[in-house]
Amino acid sequence: MGIEMFTFDHEHARKIFDALETLSEDAQAGSTYLSGYTALSFPEQGIINLLSGSHAEVTTAATDQLDNLYEYLRTTLTDNLIDTFALYRNEDAENRDRLRALEISSPPTTR
Repeated sequence: MGIEMFTFDHEHARKIFDALETLSEDAQAGSTYLSGYTALSFPEQGIINLLSGSHAEVTTAATDQLDNLYEYLRTTLTDNLIDTFALYRNEDAENRDRLRALEISSPPTTR
């Protein structure tokens, strides 16, 4: 029974960046849509203006959240994944070098 080595597939893992870019673009498009197509304007005073004020607050809160999501996907999450992938790459290289050094210093014996 052999020891199974864990390997990190960098090529497949990097595909997440395409998905993050798509998601961040979707968040930005949602924010743009809300900002551009949900504005209500009523020149008269009254109950409609009270409702439109609440509508504006909700719309602003939604666009703020979409903008925060955009920034998170584009910067924080992406940067953290880049750092994590680099750590795996460095660990893989260090472990490979250690194993090679052991192979060289301890050639297999024949029985």
